[in-house]
Amino acid sequence: MPVGNGDIRVVYTVGDDPYHMRSRVRDTAGVWGVERTLPALPLPAQWIQHRFLPNGGELIVTQETNTSKMQINAMQRSGNTWSLAWSEDGTGSEDWSKRTFDVEVEAVTGNAMVVFADGDENPGYRYWNGTQWSSAADVFGTSAPDSDLVEWVDLAADPSSRKIGLAYSDDESNQNLHAILWNGTSWDEAGTEFDTLETNLQTTGRKSFGVEFESNSGDMFVAWGGQSDGFYFAELSGSSNTWSGPTQYRGYSDDDKMWLVEMSAHPSED
Repeated sequence: MPVGNGDIRVVYTVGDDPYHMRSRVRDTAGVWGVERTLPALPLPAQWIQHRFLPNGGELIVTQETNTSKMQINAMQRSGNTWSLAWSEDGTGSEDWSKRTFDVEVEAVTGNAMVVFADGDENPGYRYWNGTQWSSAADVFGTSAPDSDLVEWVDLAADPSSRKIGLAYSDDESNQNLHAILWNGTSWDEAGTEFDTLETNLQTTGRKSFGVEFESNSGDMFVAWGGQSDGFYFAELSGSSNTWSGPTQYRGYSDDDKMWLVEMSAHPSED
């Protein structure tokens, strides 16, 4: 049944059946419902991202793999029915342990964006306009800022506009970090693309960077760990679309390294 306001849905797989996602709903009284099984996935799920849509629907995007290929699949709920919305084969990464996709929902429209690695240096994306999904297309219409495979992908939605920020890293031979802004209608290559924020990430074995929007200013904030010299950040102005930074926040000392980054904005402050 549809999840009501204040209810919580948990989505997961179990070890003996990775082809089926399971879900349980916890209502506002704190009562957990029965476990439900979703339709079968084409491949065993390794990563799961889950978002609610303003129209009452839900979207689950998974990264799946077997011995020969990787795949991104979008599962969508309308009313009481879950169905597979689309699949993208040939997702490229040297290692399935990296989350090579992410999903976010535009705050103003409720439209959804999925960005994923598709086997080359240019991330792919598909966009839900509230009615239908776009075909797969490249984020960079001209050329990507680097020649290495896309690996970790991170998205963030501006809470007061249609903007979505993308930051992603490439493969371990280079360990570069790149960023660009979706302005609500297109990826703004001319105005917001930062070719390379970092050329020596702390690690690509973990997501050692993150992206988020400040709640009041609408500035896009990217933070990451450098391999040897500390914690850095850069900021894209929400008003002028100009970058500041990269700026070193602090250096490392002894074994103090930035291995994993997750970011969340204060709801009423920058």
